[in-house]
Amino acid sequence: MIKYMLISILAITLLVMFGFTQASKKLENPQSKISFNKNIKSVLATNCAQSNCHAGPEPWMDLNLSLENTYENIMHHTSKEVHGLRLINPFHPESSYLLQKINGSRIKGARMPYKRDSLSEKDISLIEEWIQQGAIID
Repeated sequence: MIKYMLISILAITLLVMFGFTQASKKLENPQSKISFNKNIKSVLATNCAQSNCHAGPEPWMDLNLSLENTYENIMHHTSKEVHGLRLINPFHPESSYLLQKINGSRIKGARMPYKRDSLSEKDISLIEEWIQQGAIID
């Protein structure tokens, strides 16, 4: 009887210690917040806010992504190709049309950036994670 109690106590102690170890590992590597101003804005400016695209006096699809308007325009526009679908749906990258357009998945029309190289996997992941984190501006 005592033998079983000691084994039970040892097992519980090991489980508790393992749990604390795993929790401390999570605290050591917290998920870093992605900055719209430091990370996302530059990706969009470099790849999307070009003349004859989403900048200038007549931006494509009336979506101006020039530096001074980027956040407001992606947050307050819906797709002109798929009625009612938001460009950015905070916390839901899977239903954010901007991400679908740059991935080339489940879209109407062409993948973006149009007739240019795709965004890097790093940039796409950055945008996806930013949306997953709530797509806030900092």
